[in-house]
Amino acid sequence: MHGVDDGWIAAAFEPAVLAILGLPDATLAHRKLVSDGALIALTQQNEHGWTLVVSHIYNGIESIRPGRVPTLAELREARDRFIPTDTVHMVALLEPLTMAILGRIARHETMRPDTISAPGLSTSVRCVQVHIEDVTDDVVFGTAV
Repeated sequence: MHGVDDGWIAAAFEPAVLAILGLPDATLAHRKLVSDGALIALTQQNEHGWTLVVSHIYNGIESIRPGRVPTLAELREARDRFIPTDTVHMVALLEPLTMAILGRIARHETMRPDTISAPGLSTSVRCVQVHIEDVTDDVVFGTAV
């Protein structure tokens, strides 16, 4: 577990902001200032397991302006910091940028005026818990160190 000096602090966001960041039902929210903006980490646990959404934004913490995609190191740090480590395996759900943009355009064209146009910022990465029942020869999850 990281100490107080790791930069993450608890944050409170309105439900609409949680939806914009990609996890409307988040139970915990944290933020961390980084050299080029801020990271926002949202967590939720339900009957399917843990979900972690990490977003990068520009202009500090008051303005929601998409920045860059969080790095794998930042995703790993947030996962280690906010998700219990006892046998929880997680994967980051990444989609090709073209697919993300086309999907957002399609949702925008068909959405009602009172809804949010996209499930999360373009810089939000969703990590979900993976339930491994059996490992076979055709599945590789990583290598032991």
